Amino acid sequence: MIVDKIGLTKGGKIWSKFGLSVIMIFILIAISVIFLGQYVEPDKDRLETIDIGNRIIKALENYYVENGRYPKSLEQLVPKYLYEIKSPKWDEDGWVYEFSDPNFFKITVGYRDWGKSYYPVMYYSSVQKEAGWIYDN
Repeated sequence: MIVDKIGLTKGGKIWSKFGLSVIMIFILIAISVIFLGQYVEPDKDRLETIDIGNRIIKALENYYVENGRYPKSLEQLVPKYLYEIKSPKWDEDGWVYEFSDPNFFKITVGYRDWGKSYYPVMYYSSVQKEAGWIYDN
């Protein structure tokens, strides 16, 4: 049989090139879904973190308008400006708030331990307001 000579039979069944193509497409789709899922969820968490961070920034700005300076800690925003300081969805280390001057703050999320130093991966600075959240990878 000619089909046997080109290797399209197996156990008495004929496998068409179309059938094999369909199976390969399904396998590629399954692999893509697995790998894309790893990238979609972190992006969703990053966007939720930015949303939470923007609420904190708005509370910081409201505090500044009323007090003429930024607070020394995020805890000073509760309960008047925020009901609570929600944890970021993107990272388990929490928010890092830097206050070094009454007119300056920096809020960072996503610290990663690279040996002995920590590396910020997303931050917002009151000095660079127009830049918004800066993603630094």
